[in-house]
Amino acid sequence: MGAIKLSVEKVRNIRKLLATGNYTHLSLSKRYKVSRGHITKIANKMRWDERNYPQLRDGIPQKE
Repeated sequence: MGAIKLSVEKVRNIRKLLATGNYTHLSLSKRYKVSRGHITKIANKMRWDERNYPQLRDGIPQKE
């Protein structure tokens, strides 16, 4: 298993930036030095799910 590169705060920030619509998954992957697929999984809550990281619930826009 790889080393953890992102903190809860970084994941929260990634989701906020994506919610603005001004950033692509690719641009954020370069900014945070992770794969585009990882950003996509964060956006789709396939990684860093609030059930496992309840501290992500606050302040994150939820998809309807």
